Amino acid sequence: MSATGRTGVDLSADQRPKIVAVLVTTWILAFLTVSLRFTARTLVEAGLWWDDWIFGAIVSLLPVAWNVRHGLGLHVWAAPPGSVSAFLKSLVIAELFYVAATVAIKLSILLSYRRIFRVPHVQKATTFVAWIVFAWALACILIVCFQCIPLQGYWDKSIPAKCGVNNRDYFLGKSIPDTVTDIGILMIPMRAIWELHTTRTQKTILTLTFLMGGLVIVISIIRLVCLMSVNLSSEDITWNFVPYLIWTCVELNIGTVAACLPCLRPIYTHFRERIGLSGSRPSAGSFPNFPGKICSGRTRWRLFSDDDEYRYGDQVPMQAGGGITVHHGYLVQTESASRSGGDVSSH
Repeated sequence: MSATGRTGVDLSADQRPKIVAVLVTTWILAFLTVSLRFTARTLVEAGLWWDDWIFGAIVSLLPVAWNVRHGLGLHVWAAPPGSVSAFLKSLVIAELFYVAATVAIKLSILLSYRRIFRVPHVQKATTFVAWIVFAWALACILIVCFQCIPLQGYWDKSIPAKCGVNNRDYFLGKSIPDTVTDIGILMIPMRAIWELHTTRTQKTILTLTFLMGGLVIVISIIRLVCLMSVNLSSEDITWNFVPYLIWTCVELNIGTVAACLPCLRPIYTHFRERIGLSGSRPSAGSFPNFPGKICSGRTRWRLFSDDDEYRYGDQVPMQAGGGITVHHGYLVQTESASRSGGDVSSH
């Protein structure tokens, strides 16, 4: 016969195996994807850029692992003594980790956009969204750190403290702008992709690659729905808060995967070379006549998808009179470019 608590719940119930299974699986997926990202940079003999340091986001699971050890996933009456205090304390730490990890992922994506799409409207849009992300992060950090004065009063109810932040309002206020910026980031490269003078098939492939980040938005919405169903004032917080925390960590890990996917094309090319496959060069098109670092004046630029003929890197030397730049697997060159010797020329 199962034990029951004073509220009639089954005290033998345990969500910890589910927490560990979901979080470890998605964490391993994120870790492997980040490792492949670094491998791709090694294959093209390029150094690590700021956007490659996204791996720091995956450490966001550490506070959750600590929570599992302190009773998260058990009913509060079956949890070890002091579990509620330990949960609330680690929740503060987890919130700060979440904000830092989210900013790392978003900035990594924005920096990748700036490196791949060097056209004015993308550069301006990424700068604008980056400032919004920074403002959102600063607001979240200040609210978390000053939700109670002194902060220890948040988890230690024996300390007289003034707490003026409603937990539900905070989580909603944090989640909605987070999702909105995700949508904005997802839309930034779409115009640049569809203004390329290349085949519709290649535009569609590029679009789908970048839209894989939309999965994170779906997870964010699920997480928001979970939050709405959680009774944050419930005494049994170590049990009721589990679905929201699971989806929060899944969002971070899948977000890490989505941020890395557009950078993994060199892995595919290297594998194809190793097994002896070859392909013909896809049809080429030209960028619209944009001013800026990459497209300026009346210079015509051509976009090629990569194949085994091309070396990946941030820059590949070409003869004077033409230029070539490779940005995460997208090859851009002038019509007059030759494929041997010389320096990259600007027009």
